[in-house]
This record gives sequence, structure tokens and C-alpha cells, in this order.
Amino acid sequence: MDNLSYLHGGNIHEIVRDKKIKVIDFSANINPLGIPEKIKRDLFKVFHQVEHYPDIESFELRRQIANYWDINHENILVTNGSVEGLYLLMQMYRPKNVCIPVPSFTEYERAARLIKSTVQKFCLRERDGFIPDLDVFKKADMLVIGNPNNPTGNYLRDKTNLLENLPFKNIIIDEAFMDFEEKALQPSLIQIACKTDKITVLRTFTKFFCLPGLRVGYLVSHKKNIKRLQQKQLPWSVNYLAQTAARMILNDNGFIKKSIKTINEERKYLAGQLQSINSIKVFPSVTNFLLIKILNKNITSKILRNALLNKGIIIRDCSNFRGLNNQYVRIAVRNRKENSKLVQEIKEVMSKSE
Repeated sequence: MDNLSYLHGGNIHEIVRDKKIKVIDFSANINPLGIPEKIKRDLFKVFHQVEHYPDIESFELRRQIANYWDINHENILVTNGSVEGLYLLMQMYRPKNVCIPVPSFTEYERAARLIKSTVQKFCLRERDGFIPDLDVFKKADMLVIGNPNNPTGNYLRDKTNLLENLPFKNIIIDEAFMDFEEKALQPSLIQIACKTDKITVLRTFTKFFCLPGLRVGYLVSHKKNIKRLQQKQLPWSVNYLAQTAARMILNDNGFIKKSIKTINEERKYLAGQLQSINSIKVFPSVTNFLLIKILNKNITSKILRNALLNKGIIIRDCSNFRGLNNQYVRIAVRNRKENSKLVQEIKEVMSKSE
């Protein structure tokens, strides 16, 4: 897999350096509400604590996460974003072969290849709505799967209970986008992961909780797995501000409820507006982003991305995702004003090519 295939959305720093323009970022799937102002103010008040080392075990954050999910803190490892958790798990298990559905988050494959694992790709089919058929997965030492999946935006829902019985030694479930569903409706495997050493769940504060720059996430697994992972994790992996901000925002129930309501409303609005464009196909999503297929043969993902970039809008070109091509783009859900602007600009690009 070449380096181009590992590119991600959200690299606004490079865009700003090159284009020297202000941009609206639809390429990174971050909660458009942003960090609550009160939390920003409260973080500033404790900024002086960066003069000291952070808690090497992130104990208070682990305890708060445990209370949130009604599990034991010994089943939790706080990480430098969920990506650190993924790489730690690969290093610990060192599977000979890894089954990865495609399209999916490109770091799954990169993490596997860095430890010389053989990657067995399982292609998700558009005609099936990109939903995996769990009965026909290829046998491997490990399965890594996103639920909900990135970039397709769907999840397994009623099939999650089947994962535990699949013929893999270890299963990693990436639930980075699960927070966009109401807690009561989430088909999460967190509770099961605490009881079996076969399953590990990855979570992050990057997407829903809007802390991408602080790099904080966590994984949930059996206690003995957590102890092994702690021995492999670099010391002070998660800084003080990251731990503190995560604790603050996880405790903000008003922010959580408002975010779920707002994003669900805006996703429906954005999907409906885009679907009204003849040359656009919108795939169903339970997340804060939409996978789009361009039906206009004169427009590729690169052409659309560049045309929108000239308008100060960044979208995610999905041509580097395994299983997709230059007909697909991914669009984050933002606020109504920005979503409306995006729709209008896409309409303009499409109309000029007809």
C-alpha cells in the first residue's frame, strides 16, 4: 500500500499553507458544535498544571469512563487517540494474518502491515449497502472492523451479537463514530469486551467530543489484556490537558444531548438536499458524515474536490480507500449555513458539467 493511500481528511494546515485561504472543512468528521465555551474557560483556568507530569495511568479519566459505561476502570486503557490503541493491539497480538473489510479506515491496514501481517481484504459491496455479511468473512487470526464504518457511515446494528462467535482469535471493533447514536440505541460491544479476552473496543474523544487536537481516546477489553497493553504503552502518552478536557466534556450531558439532536437533524437535511441533485447518490448513514457517489461521468472525485477547494470548501476524496474509486467522496455534516453553502456549490459544479 503506497503512502498516498494513507492520506486522511482534516489536513487544513497544509491547505492553508498552500492556498492561503480560509476554508470550511467538510473532510474531517468532527462535531460542528465545537467545544463548549465553559470547558474552554475551565481548561484555561487549570493550564498552569502543565508544569507537572500528567497522571501516567489517567486514573481519574478511566474512572469517569467506567462510570459512564457502568464497567470497571480496570477494563479501560486511555490512549493518545484511538489510533494508538489500534497500534498497541497489533504490537501485542502480532497476528500472522488480519481480515479487514474494505472500504474502511486506512490505518487498519497500515497498522497490520507495519508488523508484517498478511492483510486479507473482504470487499463490502455497494449493492449490499456496504454492510458486511458476517457469515462469509475470511478466516484469519484477527478481524478489524469499524462499527459504524468509515467511510460508508453504516453499522451492524442487530448483528453485533454475532461477532463474538466468529472464527477469529482476536476481534477489534472500532466504535469511533458510535457516540453519534443515542446511548440507549448503540449496538456497542463494550459490555461484552469486558468479559472476554477475544474482543477489544476502540473509542475516541476526537469525533463526537470534538477534541482532535488533544489526541485522547480509550479502549475497553478484558482486564488481563489491559495489563499487557499497559506494559507496551509509552509513559505519559496522554497529556494533562487531554485528560482534563475529556473528563469535562464527558460529564457535560447538555452538550451530549444537543450534539446528537443537532447532528441527526443536519444529517437528514444535508442528505435530502444532496439527494435532490440528479448526479449524486447519497448512502444511508448513522454518523456525522455521508458517503457520496458521483454519477456524472464528467466529474471525478478529484475534479469535485478541486472545484470546491477553489470556493474555500474541503471535502474528502475517497479514491484512495480500498474498494472505492474516483466516483466517491465523503462529506462531513456541519451547521445549517455551511451545509447549505456546500449544497449550492456542488449544484453549481454539477450544472456546469452537464
